[in-house]
Formats: sequence, structure tokens, C-alpha cells
Amino acid sequence: MTLATFWWLPLIAVACGSQIVIQIALVRRFPSRGLYPSILAGFIGGLAVLLILTGIWFHRPIAQHIANLGIYLCFSYTYFHWNNMGETARRIRLVIEIFDHITGLSRPEILSRYNSREVIDRRIHRLLKSGQIRTHGTRLSLWNPSVLLMSTVIAWLKWTLRESEL
Repeated sequence: MTLATFWWLPLIAVACGSQIVIQIALVRRFPSRGLYPSILAGFIGGLAVLLILTGIWFHRPIAQHIANLGIYLCFSYTYFHWNNMGETARRIRLVIEIFDHITGLSRPEILSRYNSREVIDRRIHRLLKSGQIRTHGTRLSLWNPSVLLMSTVIAWLKWTLRESEL
């Protein structure tokens, strides 16, 4: 095998690196817009970089370009969930809160921060802030169905993969 056999590795690395740089730059430049729009913009920007770079080497078989896209999509899926876990996981939040208090937190202090009402209120606040839901008086309704669409696609993929195993 020669180095030319692995021509696609630098392309994917540059595209994935571009996705990360774009996402971090946007979330730092526009923190009020939240994490998820910056992840989407990073994904689109990295995909554009991948398409431009693979266009330069377009004389390669289409299967190699499809493989590049598949690898990029797998990276993007993993990167999204890595960010999502850090953003929403209670255990991560708990560790950060304990770290932020030099003397630590007592069990009653932790429990007061994590009662069910508080957890629901935080999630509702995040959904409102990200534009996923909106309020109408005392009622909440779906505003931006992107998360619903993502979960529907993931459920369909799981169903499809499960059915293909039969």
C-alpha cells in the first residue's frame, strides 16, 4: 500500500477540523444563540469544505466520495452527541458545580438543586432559549421542530437497522 491509497484521510480530517473550528468560533462569538445553532453551522461549513476538497479530486470513483461522506457524517453524529452530553448530562453538571465550590457541596445542597421541579424548569428554560418551544400564556407549544425531526430520523434509522437484521 502506498500513501496514495489513503488520499482521503487528510480531506476528512480537514473537513472535521473545519466543523470544530466553525462551531467553537460561532458559539464563542454569539453565545446568546446557544450551542445547537453553532453545531449545525459547523456541520454545514465542514460539509462544504469536504465537498470542495473532494471536488478537487473528483476523478476518484464515486464509491470513495460516498465513503468520505459516510465517515464525515459518522464524525458529525458523534461530535453532536459529545457536545450534547456535555451540555445536558446531570452528572457533568453536578461535577462542574462541585468543582466550582472550593469547599464542596453538601448532600442537601445537591438535592435542593436537583429536585424534579427544578430539573423540569431548567429543561423548559433551555427549550425556550433555544427556540424549540414558545409560550402562549400559561401553555407551551412546539415552535422549532428540529429536535423532534432529529429524534424521528434516529428512531426510523434504529427501526430500519433492526428490521434489516431479521
